[in-house]
Amino acid sequence: MKQLQLDLKERLLIVELPNKDCEFGGLLKNRNLYFFTEKMNSQEDYPVCYPLPYDCEFICLGSKITEDIAKGFSVIVRNSHNEQGFIDYKCEQDEIVYDPGFITAVHSFISAIESKGFHWGESKGLIKYKHVPNSPMYKESESRTLNPTKCLIFKLL
Repeated sequence: MKQLQLDLKERLLIVELPNKDCEFGGLLKNRNLYFFTEKMNSQEDYPVCYPLPYDCEFICLGSKITEDIAKGFSVIVRNSHNEQGFIDYKCEQDEIVYDPGFITAVHSFISAIESKGFHWGESKGLIKYKHVPNSPMYKESESRTLNPTKCLIFKLL
């Protein structure tokens, strides 16, 4: 499973479940994330457990992230005109960009992911090399792409 840690206003951990047929079950007190697969239909099946490196609190599914949720962990800044916006992490560290038409809290969150070399959603590499899924370029692009519908977002405690 892919993991990405972000240090924003809150420290976040994004975990991508291994396939689209998984369903988030919850967190156990011993830092284990558990999830169910579509094939688990008998009482003999057990949920799959995955150890997390930190104590976490579940925030939301990646596909359910909203502006209100993202405002809780996005860094708010003011520009020279005292207008409020959010940091674009893809820009140079000493350059804070404010553009009310682009840098929303959700875009700031996505830019933090992209600044770590990952893609949120489908990457250009996946599109470009989809006709050769066994190619090294496709595999590299896939390994750096987080699918929001399979991602869980946690706050590190």
